[in-house]
Amino acid sequence: MSWFSRFLSYLRSHAHLQDINVMTFEHYPFDPCNLDWSNLYDEPQLVRGIMETWRRDGLPRNVPMEITESNLAFDTATEYATLCRLVARRFCGLVPQRRGTGFVLLTVGTAADV
Repeated sequence: MSWFSRFLSYLRSHAHLQDINVMTFEHYPFDPCNLDWSNLYDEPQLVRGIMETWRRDGLPRNVPMEITESNLAFDTATEYATLCRLVARRFCGLVPQRRGTGFVLLTVGTAADV
């Protein structure tokens, strides 16, 4: 049983599951020391798997999910900015498909660069 499943069970047992009005999470999918362009193809499956797992763990279907902090990896340099943008474009379309309501992309550079 996952930590999230135990957390939801606790809320349910105390009649507070309905208090969850949004599920936000960070998403830094790759190891910055082992990045490769081919990682781009794995990203949609990673996001899909994460969001489906939380639903299976018991997150109610009416609770929206939002990726509120994201980048290609937890520590990226300027040379990865282009790859990061490509990865974001691959997975951002999956957020609404999985009943997510939004995501925030943290990038190297300014918001205008994205």
